[in-house]
Order: sequence, then structure tokens, then C-alpha cells
Amino acid sequence: MNHLFLQFAIFTFSLLFPCLIAFQAEQDDFLKEITELCKFARFSSLDFLRRMNVSFSQQSCHLEGNSLGLAESREIFNALTGFANNLDEMVEDPNKIPSPQLLRLNNSSEVIEIRNHLLATHHLMYGMSSRELNLDDVKKIHRILLKDTPVENVESSDGTIHRAGEFRTCEMGSGGYHLTVYPVSSGLLFFVC
Repeated sequence: MNHLFLQFAIFTFSLLFPCLIAFQAEQDDFLKEITELCKFARFSSLDFLRRMNVSFSQQSCHLEGNSLGLAESREIFNALTGFANNLDEMVEDPNKIPSPQLLRLNNSSEVIEIRNHLLATHHLMYGMSSRELNLDDVKKIHRILLKDTPVENVESSDGTIHRAGEFRTCEMGSGGYHLTVYPVSSGLLFFVC
């Protein structure tokens, strides 16, 4: 019975959406071409994944205004992997994250931002691939992302120091940037609708 229903669904779908069938055939050809190109690839799938990690980190930081390009980001990644074969050690203990000077790189906030993003992405891809994200993971990622930045340790108006990777115990707010979109109260939505 299910087989007949499936055949009927496919037949109906193909009648209603012939352009989708053509699109699927087009994509199948494209995927076959990619498979052929992969036969001649000069790097392994692991290396490809690492390259994607570097590209993702560079593009993500670029969206936030970082001016470093892909070549500089690769240089940072290569320096990190050359400094320590095991990036997991750096992720587990942020004190083991080498400074830009130890990596023989420019000590700019942009280099630090890319370095931290690379390590956080590495942790997400390799350290957590077999389990779900939990609150401790979020705090660890926050600690890694803010390592060696001006906001790693922030002093509040009452003199309390708030560290990256820990919950803040003071009142927080946002403001000061003209493009910030602030949450709208439900009462205001009621009057607008």
C-alpha cells in the first residue's frame, strides 16, 4: 500500500512541478562533475575541512569589520598548528593559547580575533561533534572568543570584575549604536497591529 502511495505521490509531484525534476537532473550532473574533480584534488578531505574552517573564521570576522584576508588567516592557522600539534590542549586551557608574539605575528586585535575564532570553531567541529552543546560549552566558547581582548575582563561601576566565560551578576543593557535594533515590548506590538 505504501509503495502505491509513494508512486502516486511521485507521479503527481512530477506533473505539478516539472521544473523541479529538470532542476534535480541538472544538479545530478553538477554533482557528478564535482565527484570527477575530487579525483584530482591535491589535498585530503581533512585538509579541505581545515581550509573551510579558516575560510569560515576569516569571513565571519570580516562581517564584523576585520580587514585581514584569507592569506593572513591561513598564516595564523599555520602558526597555531605549528606552535602546538594539539589544538585541543589550547581549547581546554585558554592559558595555553599562545600570544601573537609567540606565534611571531602582528599583535593586533584583528589577529587575536581570527586566532580566537579559529580555536572556537575547532572546538565546535572536533571537540563537540559527538554530543550536544551545553551551558559549560557556551561559557568555554565565550572564554576562547574573548581571550586577550579588551573585554576579556570588564570592571562594572561597582568595581566587580566580570571575566569571559562567567555569568555577569550586574544589570546589562545595550545602546549607543545607531543601527542597533532593540526588542519591542508586546504592549507596543498590540497597539501597532
